[in-house]
Order: sequence, then C-alpha cells, then structure tokens
Amino acid sequence: MNSPKLLTKEAAQNFMNGNYEVAYNIYKKAESLLGPENVKANILLCQKRLNKSDKSIKHPFPYKNTPTNETNSTNQEVERLKKELNKKDIEITKRFEELAILTKLLENK
Repeated sequence: MNSPKLLTKEAAQNFMNGNYEVAYNIYKKAESLLGPENVKANILLCQKRLNKSDKSIKHPFPYKNTPTNETNSTNQEVERLKKELNKKDIEITKRFEELAILTKLLENK
C-alpha cells in the first residue's frame, strides 16, 4: 500500500498535469488514510476542475447555465414589478403636474 505522503504527491502531480479525475481518485484514497480534514480542499479543487459533484463523479452538471423554473418565475415577477413601478411613476408625475397647476392658480389669486 502506498504511503499517504506518496499518494498526495502523486495526486498533486496528476492535478498539476491536468489529470483531475486521477488526482481526485488518489486524494479519495488518501482521505481514508489521512482523514477528510487533511485532503478536503484538494478534493474540492479536483471537483471544481471536473465540474462534478462528490455524489456523482461520473457525470458533470449538464444544466449548469440553464435557467430553472424558479429563475424564470422570478424574472417574470421582476418584469411585472418594473411595469407596475413605471405606471406608479407616471401617476406620480401627473399628480405633481396637477399640484403645480393648482399652486399657480392659488398664487395668482
């Protein structure tokens, strides 16, 4: 069995060479020898480079940039609120114009 030091050295070399999946697998072996707290950052870096989750190392996230229903719903709500705000701004502008006219009429009396 490889020593933890040799395992981490081999994993680091693979990582530096762009062999992220190999490095990930070696770090996972080292994890059982060294404890998760000692290789967690290395495993996370490999996962990030692979764009994969710990639960599913075989499959990358296929819909990373695809909007979800929740995102679409939120965007629709934002657009609705923008329109509502625009209508209220128009109403406020009209009220200020009316107030300016009334103020002039009162000043002229």
